Amino acid sequence: MTKRVIATDAAPRPISPISQATLAGGFLYTQGLLGRTTAGVLPEGMAAQARQLLENLKAIVAAAGGGLSDVLRMEVHVVDLAEMAEFNAVWREYFPTEPPARIGVQVAALAAGARVEATAEAYVGA
Repeated sequence: MTKRVIATDAAPRPISPISQATLAGGFLYTQGLLGRTTAGVLPEGMAAQARQLLENLKAIVAAAGGGLSDVLRMEVHVVDLAEMAEFNAVWREYFPTEPPARIGVQVAALAAGARVEATAEAYVGA
């Protein structure tokens, strides 16, 4: 099984020395995604950051040859669990039926003052 690094200009490049995602055996694993734009701007508020985060995910999965329907699992970190309802409203826009499995946890802080960060695993084929 070979590993392939996935990189796209349609999503922000990582700040750290990591890949946007890696693909191996048809499984895609993303970096920790923030709701940053490709210009590096972090929108204000949970809904705007959640929407941008999911757009970034969509772009990375597309670069690997898949779509959001291929996402199997996500791990979502928020700085305030009280904002999960707002996150869920945006989530439903992107996953209206058959959403992926997900875990949500509250953390003390996230990079760049972000309200939400997530990683995803998807199966996009070999």
